[in-house]
Amino acid sequence: MSEIGKLINDAIDKAQELASEMKEAGDKVIDVIQEQTPAVVESARAKREEMANATRENIPVLIDEAKAAADRAMETRKEVAEHVMDATSQIADRSVELTKEMGDRAAEAAKATVERIAKKDSAEEAAVEE
Repeated sequence: MSEIGKLINDAIDKAQELASEMKEAGDKVIDVIQEQTPAVVESARAKREEMANATRENIPVLIDEAKAAADRAMETRKEVAEHVMDATSQIADRSVELTKEMGDRAAEAAKATVERIAKKDSAEEAAVEE
């Protein structure tokens, strides 16, 4: 066999050995994955169960916090309603005062107008009599 033929055969042998080693390595990886899969699945199941239990344990606390928040919201709503009622009452009182004041001014203006008309009529009557 020629030198080149021998090199080619050696290369083929090495390639076959490498392919065989790669297959063995792949099989080992698959074996490890298969061995560890149940443990990973069990770990995930246990973690999920742990989280569910923690959630169940915290539900009463969360309910209490929600009730407290609702109570605070109701108290704040009452306070706001009281402030709105106070402000509305003050506005109504001021509106009554201003309306009365405007009525008084309108009455004074009407009285002054009537007095001017009466004076004018008196002056005209006096002029007619003369």
